Amino acid sequence: MAFHADGASRSIKTTGDLGTIDVNVDMRSAAILGNGSQRAAAIDNYLKQFDKASSRGRADPALMAMFKDAFIQLNTIQDGGASALLKTPPRIPLSANDHAMLTGLADFRASVTQATSAPNPMRADEKDGFSYQVSQETQIGGRDPSSRTMSQRQHSHLTASFHAALSADLSLMLTDDPKSQNYHYTQIDDNTGLAGIAEAVRGRGKGVHSATADRMGTDAVVDSRRHRAAIRSIRNRRAHGRDAVT
Repeated sequence: MAFHADGASRSIKTTGDLGTIDVNVDMRSAAILGNGSQRAAAIDNYLKQFDKASSRGRADPALMAMFKDAFIQLNTIQDGGASALLKTPPRIPLSANDHAMLTGLADFRASVTQATSAPNPMRADEKDGFSYQVSQETQIGGRDPSSRTMSQRQHSHLTASFHAALSADLSLMLTDDPKSQNYHYTQIDDNTGLAGIAEAVRGRGKGVHSATADRMGTDAVVDSRRHRAAIRSIRNRRAHGRDAVT
């Protein structure tokens, strides 16, 4: 495991039999940090997002537990630590309303990639795998507080593929036996972005703030149900006096 921490960044990267975890937090963006309760709520929200992605993509529980632990560790700041990270006052200080529009966390990039496998000996091209990337990027501009502009973008990308039994009461046992080739094979590719924008109207320091949210990226899911073709093939071949599946 490679761990790094200084005034500019924090990072953890580890690779093992289960897969790879890579988390980077930009501590140079300390000016956007919220208070302790806001940061705790944001971390909790992200953990719920990770759980949804893990459940949907059938990720390995142990790998996801390590990913969540790394995310919590790098985003945890002791009481008073946020102020200490600001060695110099920010060029454009943020108001309480500004902070309320943000997540409260420093910008980050995080990814978890599970080792792939090919559990079906009759179809080596069908891989089981899970990959998830999530990030946050914040930009603050303007000459002074009266002309301040601010944007924060959150992005996530989930790709996964897995085999499953036809129903919950059946076991998945893929072998060289053609009769085992009735199953679900699912492929997922979700690319989702959430952008929140707050703008200050110019004029003698009176900031009139507006917030907009734009959800970009829709679910692009391919559910390949191999069992349907297999069942049809079995029926067709039995009708011709054969019992094999190709």
